Amino acid sequence: AIYLAFTLPYFFVPSATVLGNNHISVEEINTILGVTGQNIFTVQPDELQTRLRLNYPELLSAEVKVYLPNHVYVTISERVPVIIWQRGEGYTWIDQAGVAFRPRGLQAGLVPVVAVDDPLPGTNISGDVFSPPPYMQPELVDAVLALSPLLPAGTTMTFDSVQGLGWKDSRGWQVYFGT
Repeated sequence: AIYLAFTLPYFFVPSATVLGNNHISVEEINTILGVTGQNIFTVQPDELQTRLRLNYPELLSAEVKVYLPNHVYVTISERVPVIIWQRGEGYTWIDQAGVAFRPRGLQAGLVPVVAVDDPLPGTNISGDVFSPPPYMQPELVDAVLALSPLLPAGTTMTFDSVQGLGWKDSRGWQVYFGT
């Protein structure tokens, strides 16, 4: 029976079934998991969950379940971007908690911010050891979201760690709110 369990093709995983993904492709997750063609009895769900969380800071959670004869189900929850933060030639997405993560495709409704320098980093209060530390304080995210509807049409919000959040109005004046 043990020999058959480890040799019959019936017990080999064709690929993982991924649920809850919006930006990360199923193919990309299957590549990181590496379970395609693996015997179901050698799949370690806890190890796969850890691998996913370490490779994708944009994940809030990942759950892997294994079922006989050859099914691996992955349920993920992705961070929701609210800000697109640009500094120099690079840019990143920021979620409500201030965590920065890699942009994936186009996302409508993000508030663009052009930064002169880096903001003060936030502190990780979630208690989740796999959650990356926040790139910025959640209060700064709240301020960006509160000020964004007040921007004049055709202007972009800017950030300077000395001056704060602001923009250049149509008359050329620099407007800043706080530090």
